[in-house]
Amino acid sequence: MFEPLLERARREALLRMKAIAHRRGYYTITNVRIETSPLASALGNGKGTAGVEILAFGTAIALSDEKKTLPAGSGVAPARCTA
Repeated sequence: MFEPLLERARREALLRMKAIAHRRGYYTITNVRIETSPLASALGNGKGTAGVEILAFGTAIALSDEKKTLPAGSGVAPARCTA
């Protein structure tokens, strides 16, 4: 029941992260992590979840204008940040 909503929220968090990185001039993002945490309980007895926070974060990489390719063997796939 809630799985499609959580999947959509994860996707939205990733898209927002990519859009912010792209606007700030970063080339790609590596080491991406997604965290989920409950915000509040739905019932007064502390059971159930009324809200969930989903965070996406990673390491953004910027390349200089004269070097728009990553070194071979760096382990980083040069995927341009697009939203």
